[in-house]
Amino acid sequence: MKFFIFYVFFAAFFSCDNENKTAHPLVGLWQVQQIFQQGNELELDKCALLTTSEFKTGGIFFEKRYSERILGCSLNNESGTWSETSENTVRLSFDNRVTAYQNTKFIIDDNMMTLTDGDGSETFAIVFKKVEWLRAQLF
Repeated sequence: MKFFIFYVFFAAFFSCDNENKTAHPLVGLWQVQQIFQQGNELELDKCALLTTSEFKTGGIFFEKRYSERILGCSLNNESGTWSETSENTVRLSFDNRVTAYQNTKFIIDDNMMTLTDGDGSETFAIVFKKVEWLRAQLF
């Protein structure tokens, strides 16, 4: 019986230790708030504002991009990989395209994240808000 109690305590102690490891700040579900191109804010419709990017541990991401159509919002699913190349800089590669964003800078402040091109050319900037549960916003 003492062995059993020791085993339970030992297992609980080490499982808690694993849960306390901090995930990369990029990991989570992020919903688009604003998009800038060449410094100008693009007007986003209600469908585009549903777009999300989910960054997972292990360097995988999923993007759900919505666009407005005559009969409502159309969904385009994308996936790819991400890796941090230097501090606050990631490489994003989409699975089904040749496109790879080599030096994408990210700034995270509280529950907001901004992705920008890493060369400073201000070609694009995307502002996201971290969300816990998107389904509540869809209904």
